[in-house]
Amino acid sequence: EPTLRLFGSVQLVALLGDRLKQFTLVGMLGLLVPGSSVELLKLTLFSQVPILLFTPLLGSLIDRWNKPAAILGACVVRALLLMCVPFAYEQTHTIYAFYAAAFVTSIFDLMFAPARSALLPELVPSERLMSVNAVFWTLGIIGTLLGFMGGGWIFDYFSWQSSFFANSVIYAAAAALMIPVV
Repeated sequence: EPTLRLFGSVQLVALLGDRLKQFTLVGMLGLLVPGSSVELLKLTLFSQVPILLFTPLLGSLIDRWNKPAAILGACVVRALLLMCVPFAYEQTHTIYAFYAAAFVTSIFDLMFAPARSALLPELVPSERLMSVNAVFWTLGIIGTLLGFMGGGWIFDYFSWQSSFFANSVIYAAAAALMIPVV
């Protein structure tokens, strides 16, 4: 039961991070190229193409990997990557720094989701799986709402850099919560 609670916390925090990341990337488009549907399309493509390309490969690999370690690794990489985005933009002054972040984090988002789904049946007896899965979906919805609300607040009242750094801290917190599960 404590392991399941920790894992539920990881779900909540990581999905909060996912939505904060999404909000922050879209917010950057609003700052750099206001109203550009072409740039929004590019961001969407950089976020979605990895899913189309890597889903079959990552799905089969995750079945063979240590699922808790895959979740932990995905959270750590996303934390480190998002911490570096403001510095990458500072060096390049190109919107492609954000597109690159969207592309790479999308790959690790893709690792997180199936590993989470595959690990849950290993932690929960089959007779409780449906109810626990419903709780996890609810945690995902709460994390999504908090990520969007927090994203707007951080982005508007602090800075876009703060939004990336906060996102990094959130993914690091998810990783820290995952350590005992591993």
